[in-house]
Amino acid sequence: MAIQLAFKGNAVTDSRVVFGGIAPYPLRALQAEAALKGDGIKERMASACKAAVERVKPLSQNEYKVAATKGILEKALSLLA
Repeated sequence: MAIQLAFKGNAVTDSRVVFGGIAPYPLRALQAEAALKGDGIKERMASACKAAVERVKPLSQNEYKVAATKGILEKALSLLA
């Protein structure tokens, strides 16, 4: 996973969130990126993690990746907050 954030003061003004290992190619989490913008990381973390997996349609044998993806993003954002 890769995260890039731009700040103005404490507020996130731009973000990039990319996951590897959950699709056959690096996958940008556009909904999570949008959810992070506007406030500080702590204020937006829950909504960004939810948005990252909102539209996910796992295959029958990899449903565990949904929870793992959400957890990895939450951990990474908590380290940045």
